[in-house]
Amino acid sequence: MRGRGTLTPVSILIETDSRRRVSLARLGVEADTYYLAERRSDGSIVLVPAEVRPKVLDVVDRLAPDWRESVADPTPPQPSEVWEQIRGEAI
Repeated sequence: MRGRGTLTPVSILIETDSRRRVSLARLGVEADTYYLAERRSDGSIVLVPAEVRPKVLDVVDRLAPDWRESVADPTPPQPSEVWEQIRGEAI
C-alpha cells in the first residue's frame, strides 16, 4: 500500500480457492489489472504489473494514427425508428 509517495510493505495471508485462484483486492489491486507472474524455485510468486494491448491496436495505430479522434462521437446513440416501432408493438 502507498503512503506519502513511498511503498510500504504489507503482508496479508491469501488463500487459494478450490480452483487455485486468489483475490488481490485486500492489497488494493484494481479490477482488470494485468500482471506477469513468476513462480520461483523457493515457492515464492512474484507479480509484476504489465500493460496488455491487443496486437490489432498496434496495427490500427500504425495505419491510422488519428483513429481515436475519429471514433469519439459526443452524440449519444439513438434507437432507430424500426426499433421504436417494434418496441411499441411489444409493449
